[in-house]
Amino acid sequence: MQLRGKSFLLATTAVFALGTAAPAVADGDALADLQRQILLLQSQIDELKAGGNNDCCDNKIKFKAFPEISNGDWSAKVRGRLMLDWATVDGDAAVLPGEDDYIENAIEARRARLGVEGKMPMNTAYKFEVSYDPAGESIEVEDAYLQWKTPAGKLTAGQQKIPVSLEEQTSSRHTTFMERAAFTDAFGYQRAVGLSINPNGDNWSVKAGVYGENLTEEYVNEGYTLAARGTFAPINEDGRVIHLGASVAHSDIEESSGEFRARQRPQVHQEQRYIDTWDIAADSVLNYGAELAGVFGPFSAQAEYAKLELDTPTGTDPEFEGYYIDLSWFLTGESRRYKGSSGKFDRVTPNAMVGDGGFGAWQIALRYDVVDLTDFDPILATPGSGGEQESIIAGVNWHLNKYVKLMANYAHTEIEDSDRNFDITGQTDNEIDSFQLRAQVDW
Repeated sequence: MQLRGKSFLLATTAVFALGTAAPAVADGDALADLQRQILLLQSQIDELKAGGNNDCCDNKIKFKAFPEISNGDWSAKVRGRLMLDWATVDGDAAVLPGEDDYIENAIEARRARLGVEGKMPMNTAYKFEVSYDPAGESIEVEDAYLQWKTPAGKLTAGQQKIPVSLEEQTSSRHTTFMERAAFTDAFGYQRAVGLSINPNGDNWSVKAGVYGENLTEEYVNEGYTLAARGTFAPINEDGRVIHLGASVAHSDIEESSGEFRARQRPQVHQEQRYIDTWDIAADSVLNYGAELAGVFGPFSAQAEYAKLELDTPTGTDPEFEGYYIDLSWFLTGESRRYKGSSGKFDRVTPNAMVGDGGFGAWQIALRYDVVDLTDFDPILATPGSGGEQESIIAGVNWHLNKYVKLMANYAHTEIEDSDRNFDITGQTDNEIDSFQLRAQVDW
């Protein structure tokens, strides 16, 4: 734009000179002088085209779904995501009068986020993102941190994800199913304010830190969490990956609320929870898990196991567990993209995008998912019937391009030995079927 502007100015000057010199054209000296001026202007235009004087601006702009501006040590990119969901749910057990019925035709903004990330001088990166809940008319802070590269790895201070679970570390933009594995929500995985260190290599990563509470929580005396996760990919190539991982987290909750609660929905965020332990008086929580995943061209497999142990004042010390295994296949030949330096899955790029003469990337997937909370009775506060949830989920994903995705999920969920389901339906067991659609865009 700068070059064209100067060229246009010089060319205009030449035309103006020709116009003003018209009365003197008959004079040979004037004509020769005008010709010399035109040749001089032409040489200046040629110099500008070669870039000789086009160094006035250092700003650089890159387009990755949204402009990213950089200038030396500074950069900024607006980031965001919007996920619109529709769902319908039906259950075998009839809902009792006075209780909320199964949703029939519901739409929600599952996630609506906006933020900014970039870098600044002193080897500093930053990220700040908020989410908006239209139904609750509330705004919550998601990520909010500063980050520095050090010889020991990336040092991150602020609100961030606690390092547990492959499903949890993989962004919701890139998960295979509309909802993450049931245990991640049931066990309360979330972001928290803390300080972490993250040494890594091309095919391995370690992240460890100490954390307080989420910014939405308000306690006079907060508890703390010590957490660490390690991953290793003995095979890490495009279209060919073996992922191994493990994590552990210990939380002291005595100083904050003194209570812990585990509960879960039947694979639909709009639906109510049918397994629930209610509040459990607890001093601490120990959470640990193992991860295994593989990518073999268009085929992918992923599995996790997680266990949660409570230390309670009464000595009952219940234990809960969750696990899943899923399989997926890209009918159009793409592969899931893996980041070995952080041990998580990333954005899929279709081989032929819609709008560029292609049909996008089509993926089919199947998951078996279990979360078991039966080791605690919410009524008697003894081992009993918090409930068990077992689901089979089938999904179809259509990646129109790198940033737009449509998803469809069908889930069959069985609830067993649940006091909460008894409160809702008058039965401890239930079978629930759901169907969901999602339209998603991110940048």
